[in-house]
Amino acid sequence: MIDESQMHPIFRASTLAQKREEDKLKTWKAVFYTLRGLNWREACRSLRKDGIAKEELVYGSDGELTTADGKLTVLQYFDLYKPEFEDGFDRMFCKATVEEMLNYIEKHYGLNKDEVMALNDERLASMRKRENTRPYHHGQVKDPVAEEQARKSKKKSKLEPNF
Repeated sequence: MIDESQMHPIFRASTLAQKREEDKLKTWKAVFYTLRGLNWREACRSLRKDGIAKEELVYGSDGELTTADGKLTVLQYFDLYKPEFEDGFDRMFCKATVEEMLNYIEKHYGLNKDEVMALNDERLASMRKRENTRPYHHGQVKDPVAEEQARKSKKKSKLEPNF
């Protein structure tokens, strides 16, 4: 007899109720992170405008936007504000339902659920592409089990979705 408790979770059979909950969580995460990405893009536009107005961002001789001291690219400048943005966004939306987030997206961005899910698919594909193009050191091999353990051992998210 096979002891399911000893099996890796991906090989265990899920009950229908567990599958529904997993699907709800997957949908919630897709909508949440897509909304966060949309809001981040808008925040970057505001940061760019404000940075130029305050003369913190200037166009260099090569036509590229950088910090006034020339030490940071515009993307690095944006990254300075990203943790604060994510914390604020997470506090605002972590208790939101999928329906509430979709209503917000519809109102502010004019996108329906299918368009949001398509954007999420693009976001995930872009992330996978970046992960697959990262250079590995000579002789280094991807170890999926070690990667899974490392992912699980990272600090747990404070996000608690509200279905």
